[in-house]
Amino acid sequence: PARTNPSTALKGVARYLETQARGGKVPPEEIATLQQRIREFEGKIAALAAELLTGSEKGLARGYIAEVDQRVRDAEDMVKKAVAVASPFLAEDENAGMVSTHI
Repeated sequence: PARTNPSTALKGVARYLETQARGGKVPPEEIATLQQRIREFEGKIAALAAELLTGSEKGLARGYIAEVDQRVRDAEDMVKKAVAVASPFLAEDENAGMVSTHI
């Protein structure tokens, strides 16, 4: 995902720093500072990845909600059409029931 490339790059930098530290080419204070910055960046990458995941989940949820909303509207339309088609028959049944009770 979005987190993989930056994390991989930071791991490569961390390995490079370790190599440089073992070779004594960079002062230990500088190595410690750089390693601290790498840890900070790893935290930022993790936070951003979590935000991206949350955002994509929200997007999926919005899509599902929109689909369900449309299906509900379609169902309501079908019920209205069914009522319109059945209304004459329901009215006849009600009138027939009234006639038979009055006789």
